[in-house]
Amino acid sequence: MASSIVNLIIIFFSLLNRLLADGWAVDLSNESLGYCRFRYYIVYVTFHLSPYMNVLATIDRYCSSSKQAKCRRWSTRKVAYYVVPSTVLLFLLLFLHILICFQIERISATTVLCKPNSGIYTHFFGYYTLIIYCLSLFLLILFGILTLVNIKRQHHRIMPVIMTNRLSTRQTDGQLLRMLLFQVITYIILVLPYNTTLVWTTLVDSNNVVAFTTNITRFPLFLSYSTSFYVYTLTNRLYRKEFFTLLNLITQRLFARTIVQRITSTVMNTTVADIATIAHTKAALNAKSTRLTT
Repeated sequence: MASSIVNLIIIFFSLLNRLLADGWAVDLSNESLGYCRFRYYIVYVTFHLSPYMNVLATIDRYCSSSKQAKCRRWSTRKVAYYVVPSTVLLFLLLFLHILICFQIERISATTVLCKPNSGIYTHFFGYYTLIIYCLSLFLLILFGILTLVNIKRQHHRIMPVIMTNRLSTRQTDGQLLRMLLFQVITYIILVLPYNTTLVWTTLVDSNNVVAFTTNITRFPLFLSYSTSFYVYTLTNRLYRKEFFTLLNLITQRLFARTIVQRITSTVMNTTVADIATIAHTKAALNAKSTRLTT
């Protein structure tokens, strides 16, 4: 839930500002220093907070699957109520320097840009964000693998006596593994290019190639914050089942029928209409044939 809230902030604040800037040339961050710093502060806090919420979820799965009772006690709502706000506060502090070190600078005769201070801070900022990104990726992979190891150990410790149970546990392992792989692959493909470009911009002077590359890699970056639904529903049968249950509930309340009932009704109505059309056409042809004969 916390990850979804952060992703919604990214979509409705960061993405909206980017669309206004790129589509209609409306960018208040290039005109107001206060808004410049506030906007990029919120942008970078939420950008990096979102993957760490997934890391926390992975750590929670690891703790809940552990055979040690002491470790399992960390997988509770009470702990989550403390850990999530603490993580948010930590990231608010980690990127506090943006409120001080971002400036509006003129990069050409006609262009001003809200960006990190030129010099050492520009290099620091590029590597700083890359390290935070790589750390989240490392933790996601590490605790994902540890969770799978815990589940495997549980299966070896409690040997199933029914073949169907064995099949069920294998399917669960496969779904968890697919979910982890999809999360990591999606994260690497969509987020890594932008972070790499950010480091590259600290090593070269701003030019059209740099600006073009930044704009190209920015699109998959925003896309990465709206892929959780697709990753979970494509890789896990339970999520798909719950999704279709929710759809059935919504359609039943709106139309007094479930999705299956609506589809069946539509197909039956279409079939009846097709049969009626065919019968009408056949009757017309028979009538025409009769007239020609007489």
